[in-house]
Amino acid sequence: MAVHVNWKQMDKSSGPNVKDITEEFFIETVAGKHNDDIALTLFSGDIERGLEFVDDKKDMFRKLAKEQVKPLNGFDKVREWIESCGLKRAAVTNAPRANAEYMISLLGLSNFFQAVIIGGECKHAKPMHACTGPTH
Repeated sequence: MAVHVNWKQMDKSSGPNVKDITEEFFIETVAGKHNDDIALTLFSGDIERGLEFVDDKKDMFRKLAKEQVKPLNGFDKVREWIESCGLKRAAVTNAPRANAEYMISLLGLSNFFQAVIIGGECKHAKPMHACTGPTH
């Protein structure tokens, strides 16, 4: 998981208030959260430092993504099928818009998605069940 690798590297270089950002910690504390909330969690006593950490993480993520992110095997066939069927498509992510658009471009999908939906621009970030209601 490139995002988790990015957070581990930032942990070593910037030192948030945790000993190690494990995958479990990442999933429980970071994944699906807005950057402001992440900054408050990791640096509760110093929001400015937390926001700086999150900004630095974004820069490192883009560098790692350029080096490591590749389309999944078989995705081209699925993409071609989706397009041939005329299905509507959207990318939905909690990533900041700049990162989402960067990843979409990096993967050659700028013309594929008809919409890009950003969690931070919505009332609730995913996985909030805004359309279907809460599951029981």
